[in-house]
Amino acid sequence: MLKEREVRLIKKLLEHKKPITTEKMALFLGITSRTVKSDIKSINHELLTKGIRIQTKAGKGIWLEIPPEKEYWLYNLAINEIPETNNCKKYEIADFLLNLNRYISIEELCESLYYSRSVITRELNMVESFLDRYHLHLLRNNLGLFVEGKERDIRIAKVILQLKINHSVNVKSIRDRKEFGGVEVDGLYGIILKTEEKFEIHFGDNEFVNIYYYLAIMIERHKKYLHRHTTLPQIEKYQDNAYQFSESVIREVSMKFDLEYTMEEILYLYWFVSGLAVNVFQKQRKSLETEAIREVLLRILRGIDENYDTGFLENEMLVNNLYEHLLLVITRLEHHMFVENPLLTEMKTHFSFAFEISLLIARELEKNLGISLPDNEIAFFTMHIMVAIERKETQHYFNVAVICTAGRGISEYLKIRIQILFPSINIVCVLTNTRFVNKEILNGVDFIISTAVLDSPSAPIIYVDPVLKDKDIEHIRRQCEKFKVNERYKMRKLCNFFHEKISFFQMEARDKEEVFKQMCDAMIKEEYSTENIYQSLLKREQVSGTALGNLIAIPHPFQEEIRKTGIGVAVLDRPVKWDGEKVQIVFLLCISSRDTKELRIIMEDILSITQEPEIIKRILQVKSLGELVKILFEYEKNKE
Repeated sequence: MLKEREVRLIKKLLEHKKPITTEKMALFLGITSRTVKSDIKSINHELLTKGIRIQTKAGKGIWLEIPPEKEYWLYNLAINEIPETNNCKKYEIADFLLNLNRYISIEELCESLYYSRSVITRELNMVESFLDRYHLHLLRNNLGLFVEGKERDIRIAKVILQLKINHSVNVKSIRDRKEFGGVEVDGLYGIILKTEEKFEIHFGDNEFVNIYYYLAIMIERHKKYLHRHTTLPQIEKYQDNAYQFSESVIREVSMKFDLEYTMEEILYLYWFVSGLAVNVFQKQRKSLETEAIREVLLRILRGIDENYDTGFLENEMLVNNLYEHLLLVITRLEHHMFVENPLLTEMKTHFSFAFEISLLIARELEKNLGISLPDNEIAFFTMHIMVAIERKETQHYFNVAVICTAGRGISEYLKIRIQILFPSINIVCVLTNTRFVNKEILNGVDFIISTAVLDSPSAPIIYVDPVLKDKDIEHIRRQCEKFKVNERYKMRKLCNFFHEKISFFQMEARDKEEVFKQMCDAMIKEEYSTENIYQSLLKREQVSGTALGNLIAIPHPFQEEIRKTGIGVAVLDRPVKWDGEKVQIVFLLCISSRDTKELRIIMEDILSITQEPEIIKRILQVKSLGELVKILFEYEKNKE
């Protein structure tokens, strides 16, 4: 089996795609070059039978050679294996405790699981943290250990534990399964399949496996007399097809495995499947009016569009995807369902702007609907946001204003001709006179195409003939090419917000909090923020950590604490612990509401730095803001 560090090495090679030197890889992973070379040998030996190999060549670096048919397998390994290689002991302990309806001593637990007392004691805090996610409480007292909680929460936690412990499980592996936990489950797969066909439902494989495990756990708990009965309030019978599916499955399972057919079991399964797949069932919600939820979401997106120029409201696909996922999230939260997101770290570090927008949405949802979204759900939102942003950037590189004084007919002709010839141009306005051209009208415009001479234009301008001759087309094409380069590399935007008085080099600090205190004092003194910035940063970190990896973090306070835009810089004399990462370079982002449209560019610039180990090495040595800016400008120039 591959070690966690080896899986991370593979993941980094998959991300990088091009050959990378062992020195750079060592810096990425925080290990020595010698260890990298040793890990490569171990990986090549482990993956020999798969035909996968890490190639090495002096002067070129290391890279992956993967047979096409094994690419998906390796990607899944890199994404899914890391959490599982971390620690299965805590999951095995949690699963064992959930199978008990009595207290158990640590000594008895050690004998049952063949772990030492020191191992059990060390793991219990992590077990407690895991159980808390599912509203289960680990009691520890002189009687021993006992998990307190409701039956439905126990079952959901046990489903997740099965997937954690048996992470290679798939539909094929459960098809012919005869028993589960020492209890017969032969025929369970067929019942789910038959009911799926009856209601013309098409579950994804992952959803199917979840439902199978849920029902297997239900059977096991009844047969072993572990079921904890709960008195349910009087509930009106649901009419949607999720309920009908649940009712039918429970009836068939009860008959097949000689269980009591109860409303309690129907509702438990109904709540479970409703939280798995809202699209499959087209649910009719009772607890919150769906139109009211949609209106809240639209209002939030409208505010984000105004502040960040994202154009989300115009993207019908995005609105529908976010709305449907929001209904799913509300169901999960109501029924204490916690769904792992294996791409959480990926979303936070590689798509930081999209993740930040998702955090804003989550914060507004909490204010308006009273729901608190955990990190994993925010990361699911990020996936939709990321796709929308990338699609928008692909469709339109530039916002352009057209000014044509030759009449409305000619103006319309000019507009259509430009759109046909240059799909990357988004024409934000067409003006037929020069008298009312002002900065407000042209706000956010990248450049202007005009048939008339303008006084003091507020953006670069291209003068053209109304019929758009060949030389005019060439001028526009060159301007687009020029802006493509500028759009990709806008390191100057980042540097423009630096200031000597909020910058620290070779800072001495013992931990993250001490870094915050020193930087916040400077921010307050120079009137970049209110006096509440320190507490705001801590609250923001509680919502979601801001370490990007590779020694860099981008903390930022909530908007209400910012007075003016500025980016504080701190290069520490040694790394400090930061959300499980090591951080030595800090960019404290104070971006006022007036400049929020620049946030994406700033975050992308910082993210690009995290991918350059040599630049990071140089930044760690700087002793002044001038040195830092020089390094970043050189980096930008070299990329061009």
